[in-house]
Parts: sequence; structure tokens; C-alpha cells
Amino acid sequence: MKIAIIDDDPLCHFLHRKLIQTVSVEHQILRYNNGLEAMEFLILNMGRPELLPEVILLDINMPIMNGWQFLEKLRLLMPSGYAPEIYLVSSSTDTRDAESAAQYPELRAFLQKPLTKTQVSQILNGDPVSIEIPSYKSNDWLSSYVPLSNPAHPFT
Repeated sequence: MKIAIIDDDPLCHFLHRKLIQTVSVEHQILRYNNGLEAMEFLILNMGRPELLPEVILLDINMPIMNGWQFLEKLRLLMPSGYAPEIYLVSSSTDTRDAESAAQYPELRAFLQKPLTKTQVSQILNGDPVSIEIPSYKSNDWLSSYVPLSNPAHPFT
């Protein structure tokens, strides 16, 4: 399976790549720093569907072309047979972003950064993705996220 990570944050690229490799090393990871880089790849390879990612992890706030612009362009340019599973992965806590995400039926989920190992496993298996709030109180936060008892106050 080909998985595209579209994010301007190198730490998120690293974390999500490591989580994907932890779940399964059989996947090819495509990395893009903004929506334009990813869109250029998709346009160049429209005639070769075997090169296109089946899963896209898409950030919202990026320079050059943000996640919303990428989604709009994807709707206009992609061939009718291409329907990747797109997960919006963002650090945004703005409720307007969640409301905007609901307007895109092609989005499978709106998830908070960083993804958890459980979420990555669910994405790769095609399962519904659980919404988890990672706890940064744990020393081993990369491999085991623990939902907080009070998500409204994550640092209490």
C-alpha cells in the first residue's frame, strides 16, 4: 500500500513514518511538505494509478497550498476512478476546521496530531478510526497513548 504524508512539519513526518513502520513495514511512504508538492505528483501520475497513494494523511495548515486547497484541487483534477482514503490530520483545535471537514465526504476522519499506533493500525487495516486524545504525561508517548480522563482539559 502507498501512503502519502502531506505535512510541513518534519517531526510529524518522522513520527507518522515510524508509527506506520511499526505497524507494518510493507507499505511505501510518500512524503510531501505541502499540498502543491503532492498535487504535482498526482497530476504527473494520473495515467499510472499504480503509483498513486491509496491513503493520504493530510495536514490543514501548510505553506504554498494548504489542506483545504489541496482537497478542492483534488476534486477538480483527479480521474473518476481514483478515490484514496483521506484522513485530515491536524493540530488545529478550531471547531471551524471540524465543521469544514464535514463538508468533504471524501474525508474518512478528522484526527488530531500526532496519530496513535492504534489509529495508524486502524487506517492501514481499513477499519473505522477511533478518536483518541494522546496523553503527554507518559514517558513513552510515541508507543502508547493513553486517553485522558478529561479531554476538555488535556493538561490537568
